[in-house]
Amino acid sequence: MQEASGMECFYSVHIYEVCVVMVVEVLVEVCIVTVVEVLVEVCIVTVVEVLVEVCIVTVVEVLVEVCIVTVVEVLVEVCVVTVVEVLVEVCVVTVVEVLVEVCVVTVVEVLVEVCIVTVVEVLVEVCVVTVVEVLVEVCVVMVVEVLVEVCVVMVVCVVMVVEVFYDLKQEEQVPPLPEFNCGEMVSGTSDWRRSFSLAMICFTRQLAASSILIFS
Repeated sequence: MQEASGMECFYSVHIYEVCVVMVVEVLVEVCIVTVVEVLVEVCIVTVVEVLVEVCIVTVVEVLVEVCIVTVVEVLVEVCVVTVVEVLVEVCVVTVVEVLVEVCVVTVVEVLVEVCIVTVVEVLVEVCVVTVVEVLVEVCVVMVVEVLVEVCVVMVVCVVMVVEVFYDLKQEEQVPPLPEFNCGEMVSGTSDWRRSFSLAMICFTRQLAASSILIFS
């Protein structure tokens, strides 16, 4: 019975090792690389296009429609009326002083209060909302698709291991379980992917040994 259990564990451990290495490679090569490529190619490009097409156009339209119209209205309502009154009441020197003090100051105040506030509001309402929508619609969808694909692969691997384990159990082909030291296996390599794979292999070996004891 011990020899049969050993053979079953040997084949189960081998299948577990293959599946774990496949799953780790899929996670490293597919998930991480795909997410990084999506963020670099889709999200950043989309954000740049939105900033160039939407924000700059909107700022230009605001400057043309709001600022120029406001400046013209101020010049017509404030400056012209003031100039007429000054021409009637005071001399040419006073007219020049009024033009410098009133008109220029008024135009500057209007530009600071109206234009800058309008540009900031447009950038906050349009650009930020558009960037958030792009990130939610594109990035999240891509990550979900990758997770679904990886989970399907993992489920298939687990089903294969269970089927092989069951067949070996029915045939009672069980050689002795090879001795191993998980601490030496994991600490003996500097590659983090290799270390993670070996750690998962050690875990599956222990799981296989426990399963053999349970089914025995």
